[in-house]
Amino acid sequence: VDPGFDDDDAPVEAIAITAASVSNGTFEFSTNGTDFHPVVGVSETQSLLLDDTDKLRFVPNADFFGNPGTLAGNGSFKFRAWDQRSVTGSSTAATADVATGTKVDTSTNGGTSEFSSNERAANIIVDSVDDAPTATIPNLTDSRLTVLEDAGAQTINGFVTNLDDQGSTFESGQTLSFALTHLSGTDNTTLFSAQPVLTVDGSDPTRANLTWTPATDANTGDTEGPSVFRVTLNDTGSLANGGANSTILTSNLQFVVTSQNDAPVLENITPVLSVDEDQSLGSNTGTTIAALIADGSITEAKDAVNPGLDDDDTPVKAIAITSASVSNGTFEFSHDGGAFEAVVVSATQSLLLDDTDKL
Repeated sequence: VDPGFDDDDAPVEAIAITAASVSNGTFEFSTNGTDFHPVVGVSETQSLLLDDTDKLRFVPNADFFGNPGTLAGNGSFKFRAWDQRSVTGSSTAATADVATGTKVDTSTNGGTSEFSSNERAANIIVDSVDDAPTATIPNLTDSRLTVLEDAGAQTINGFVTNLDDQGSTFESGQTLSFALTHLSGTDNTTLFSAQPVLTVDGSDPTRANLTWTPATDANTGDTEGPSVFRVTLNDTGSLANGGANSTILTSNLQFVVTSQNDAPVLENITPVLSVDEDQSLGSNTGTTIAALIADGSITEAKDAVNPGLDDDDTPVKAIAITSASVSNGTFEFSHDGGAFEAVVVSATQSLLLDDTDKL
């Protein structure tokens, strides 16, 4: 604004706002530097007076950016210079000084008036700021994150929904991605053979699919508990002007792998049960299953986190007799030191004996 001059030729930097466009935001003014008020209803006959110590600001609408002053009706204002003398035709007394923040008639201007004849327009530029992406994620204990041990590869399509990169013209070309960070519970390097991954759906960019694979014989057990991950959604926007290109989603992911029994493995062995010819029943005290089955002949998978079938992880030497050939004698068993009984089994009725039982 070209300086105006009052009677003592001191520079003047006061203005009268004659028009304001607010289609992409709101102009606000303050005469005390703290309290702001909207600039509304200004015109040639209702022009807002502001001096050099007053403040003017533009509050853009959410997500608007650009140079609104270059577009018709988009965020600009017009003004005249004011020499801060009393204003003829103001709503206050014609001989009194007019306070800033007051609206007056500036339709009479130039010559000996208080206002410049020339009018200028101010253009407002709103710098772009990257908005953090948003999404909707299920709650922490979503039942779909609980699977059985050895369940294999898992996929939940559309697990995350409402993906939004805050896609204005400025941000529409950005790429969204997820980062999963292990926070607590069962060690993820032990629990998973393929770590949990969230990937934006190729056919529906508003969704993301979750995949993971539990490791063989691994489970979350009763001690360390569920494996918990934090989810961060990222875009490829700039941090300039205070922008944000990541969002920590409101809910963590809690993976539970429920333990289940693993069948024992029997090696290819042929145990030999020796007895003397014509040996009397009284002298035939039998052989314990532990003595009959060689060490290491029966193995059992031990879970990576929660122990397997037997609590103390000791070797297993229990058996189930599925058939018995008795053409040249009779098999008998003794359980817990009791009397011997005949072994009678079938395809659907197997005899269970542990390592202290005798045969």
